[in-house]
Amino acid sequence: MTRLIAITGYSGAGKTTALEIIQKKCAGSILYVGRIVGDEVLRRGLPPGPASEKSVRLQLRHEHGMAALAHLATPQIVRELGSDKAVLIDAVCNIEEFNHYRLHCDREALLISIEASFDVRAERVASRPSKALSREELLERDEVERCTLRTDKAMESAALHVSNEASLDALAVLLSNELRDFLNH
Repeated sequence: MTRLIAITGYSGAGKTTALEIIQKKCAGSILYVGRIVGDEVLRRGLPPGPASEKSVRLQLRHEHGMAALAHLATPQIVRELGSDKAVLIDAVCNIEEFNHYRLHCDREALLISIEASFDVRAERVASRPSKALSREELLERDEVERCTLRTDKAMESAALHVSNEASLDALAVLLSNELRDFLNH
């Protein structure tokens, strides 16, 4: 059985929702890697919010390489894998992070790309109870993810590509069908 499953995709695609669905299938624990950035924002005494998070995220990668967040998350992932639970990673922003997870945590790790159109994602992020983004903010975030982080390259290299344009039920069915083989060996 694949014990490390990571999700990639642009903001608002439904990565967290997809992991919550997967968690019900494999009883794993979700590790939100972005928490590392939030914790670092607080540690540095910066004001919480997207601007500080973006600055810290980019600075960590500038200082420690593109896999900086994966490197910082690895000790927790290894502990979780040691307890014989699956680990579900929210989210992989670039291929270097995923390669780090495969090298240091689980050679059989699975990367899933959750995909949705800009309009669908914009509607979702505008109505988020926390971390809502305007269309312009989403465009800016997409630009950073595409040009600086190269999230598109991680998405291209994913073993599974799941379209999340419809309902939660439709996403659950798609994920169930796509993951059947991976979760059973």
